Amino acid sequence: MMLTVGLKRYLAPRSLRDLLLLAFGIYLLTLFLFPPPLEHLNGKYESNTRWKAISAQVNGVYATEDYDVVSHESKLAFRILPPALARLTFSSDIRVHVLFLYFFQLACGYAFVVILLQGLYQVFQDWLLAVFSTSGIMLTHIGSSFTYDLAFFMDGIAFFLMAVAMFDRRYPVYFLAIFLSFWVDERAVLGALSVLLFKWLTTPTRWEFSPLLRNRFTGITLLAIGAYLVIRVALIQYLAFRIPIGDEAGVGMGFLFYQVNHLPLAWFLTFKVEWFFIFPLLTFLWKKSPVYAALCLAFVLIMLFLSGIVADIMRSVSYIYPLILAGMVCADELYTSGKFRQLLTKNTIWCLFIPSYRYFVHFFLVMPVPIRIVQYFLQP
Repeated sequence: MMLTVGLKRYLAPRSLRDLLLLAFGIYLLTLFLFPPPLEHLNGKYESNTRWKAISAQVNGVYATEDYDVVSHESKLAFRILPPALARLTFSSDIRVHVLFLYFFQLACGYAFVVILLQGLYQVFQDWLLAVFSTSGIMLTHIGSSFTYDLAFFMDGIAFFLMAVAMFDRRYPVYFLAIFLSFWVDERAVLGALSVLLFKWLTTPTRWEFSPLLRNRFTGITLLAIGAYLVIRVALIQYLAFRIPIGDEAGVGMGFLFYQVNHLPLAWFLTFKVEWFFIFPLLTFLWKKSPVYAALCLAFVLIMLFLSGIVADIMRSVSYIYPLILAGMVCADELYTSGKFRQLLTKNTIWCLFIPSYRYFVHFFLVMPVPIRIVQYFLQP
């Protein structure tokens, strides 16, 4: 009890400056545990086809058919927000594009932590709960998406935009944030449904089928998805944008059978023990209506299945991270404050010590700074 009181006094920010420093501390830990693989920068600008593809998009060339159909580069046609942002550099140099995009995503990660801290405090009215829930999320695949990613999948930008939509109650901001996230990666379209559920849980909502359909956030979500699909069809029709699909392109049932043995571990490592919060979410929804719980469970299972038909399982699953936060909100409702605080603390500690991996057909260990330093000096 004394430790809890002490932590509350120490962690509770008294000003905006304190909040920014607290967020910086959490983010610094994330960067320490998930540093970027800097060896990628050693003379690989011109030889890294993924960087070349993104840089070509920055320079206005969208010929994704020039790349191997199984590669990530061949699937960038509709992921136009990152190269559009990189145009702000007013440079055609690939080095400038690479560094700008990495540091932009790094900045998005810091803003993400600030948003989660402030937003979850508004939900829990307890800084200790906000700190542990934010830290727990940042110690999963979500955190490494901001700091480790020099392969430029750019999921961190989408996660940041989804967080903005989750915690900002202004309808235009909500629409713009989820709509822009779709142009980072198509997975965000399905991720928007988990953002919507979070909005239902954190804003005044009548838990009846008809009012939920008439809910403004529901309508805005459907409008954003509809607008995205219309524009995407137009890009296909008039600008001949294409992405390859099928087993030969690394998207299909053949890929599911190829990596089926890796699926359970990849699924678990995406959120580690934070997966637990799916249970209070389902319990809360079951109390509202078994139909809601069944639909939510079906959505999670569909996302898990869809993640198995592509090479980057963990990236695909990570787009439902709002469900983990939604589960924390439900746990705060269902459990006593002491039990919920204990649960968050234990989960955060477990996430800290469970090794982090990235998965792309094979598992790749994300090594913290001390190990990377030792590795650097041991290299021949």
